[in-house]
Amino acid sequence: MFGRGDDREGRWRPHIAVENHDRYDSADCSISTCCVPDNDSCVELMTTDSEFSSPNTNALEATDAGRTHRSRWLGRLLIAAIILLAAVAGLTYGIRRLTAPQPPVVSLDGLDPAIAGVLGQCYETVNRYPRTGAAWGWLGTALMAYDYKGEAQECFEHAEAMSATDPRWPYFHGLSMFPEDTAGGLEKLRRAVDLSQDDSSAARNRLAKILAEAGSLDEAELHFRRVQQRWPNDPDAVLGLGKVAFSRGEFQESLELVSQAATNRHTAKASRQVLAKIHYRLGNEEAARQAILEMQRLPEDVPAKDPFVDEAAMVWTGRKAWLEHTVRLYRQGRIEEALPLAERTVQIYPESPDAWAMLGRLKVRNEDLPNAQIAWGKTVDLAPESVEAHMELGIVLLQQGKLEDAKLEFDQTVKLNPSLSDGHHNLGLTLVSLNQPEAAVKSFQEAVRLKPDHFDSYLGLADAFIRAGNKDAARATLEDAIRVRPSDPRAEKLRERL
Repeated sequence: MFGRGDDREGRWRPHIAVENHDRYDSADCSISTCCVPDNDSCVELMTTDSEFSSPNTNALEATDAGRTHRSRWLGRLLIAAIILLAAVAGLTYGIRRLTAPQPPVVSLDGLDPAIAGVLGQCYETVNRYPRTGAAWGWLGTALMAYDYKGEAQECFEHAEAMSATDPRWPYFHGLSMFPEDTAGGLEKLRRAVDLSQDDSSAARNRLAKILAEAGSLDEAELHFRRVQQRWPNDPDAVLGLGKVAFSRGEFQESLELVSQAATNRHTAKASRQVLAKIHYRLGNEEAARQAILEMQRLPEDVPAKDPFVDEAAMVWTGRKAWLEHTVRLYRQGRIEEALPLAERTVQIYPESPDAWAMLGRLKVRNEDLPNAQIAWGKTVDLAPESVEAHMELGIVLLQQGKLEDAKLEFDQTVKLNPSLSDGHHNLGLTLVSLNQPEAAVKSFQEAVRLKPDHFDSYLGLADAFIRAGNKDAARATLEDAIRVRPSDPRAEKLRERL
């Protein structure tokens, strides 16, 4: 740096600074530069000799020097300010990190590696973004899926605080609280329904069902009717209103509503159960009995889609979670979505009979009988005592015309469970196809004995009697069949063979 000095005689004395020549910048030289030969350095001299400058020139140069001096100080102040701000920001970040909530601790030892992997990823996300509601919400969802309820609820509390307008977290939080804390769970579901703005009927229907089961009929009705306003034919809302009417003793109104729900594949089976109760209360025992028979013949109801639950499936992993999700898709008729998941499950868990059984069901539904046979065959190998596995393998073999193999499986089915009517029925069908009507008669007789209301077993028995030449027994059997199901035309058609 250069400046002006004043000696004791009042004369200007030059201050000299020596710098390495390589770092020399001509802008730093105010007046003149000279080189010292012995060290090749530049010596900058600042002087007031009139020989070198006039008074006006000196004034201009002094002004420029002052400006340069101030600019340097301003630059240094700016840099210092930036450094200070960065330091404050870093300190603030550090303090926020230190004061951020810590995730609950769970042991991952002994867990399915796939589950441990998902939980590990969720924990890592929370540790990286400890003040992000979604990170806490997905950790809570994963913990809830694997039965860490208390830890999940702690995560949901943080998620709700950080993402106050997201309906997913109070929804899952509420579900995690049942059945231990019904009141708390209902409060969370109410909050989720308010936030969801009825994007789908699933959340409000679920809330209404739980309210009805808890005896809060008026509030339940309000929610079911709110769903009906937007989706007039929603089967869960219609059935729910029917149940509410039944609970109030309004049986005729209940009958109308539940009969409407009985025509929908999402509520057909559940509706028959309620219809049986309604008919019984109205004194119509025959109608009640018929409703029970229909309920027994129907497949399981197809669950309605729940967008929140479907989204949560992305953090559900491992054999149990994949199987549950596959079953849900299967019941909803989403076979093309379920098949890849089922195939992935058997690849990763090849020793799981449940996984192979699920794949077998899907292959049957997809009419892929050869691969269904492989899947059910693997199930039998892994679970030789499984009645279902032998039965389903026998059905697949029978459908492919592999009669002797099918007979072996049905023989094993009734050996494992002699009281299974369907096993005897299927064995009877196979024996008829093998042209063994006398043996088939015995199987169908046992099926009818075990399930006296099984119409198809009466038909099978009558057919076997006809093939065996016993027409009188066939006529009596057909009379029994007509009593069970008077409106079914198959009995009359079979009677034409007598």
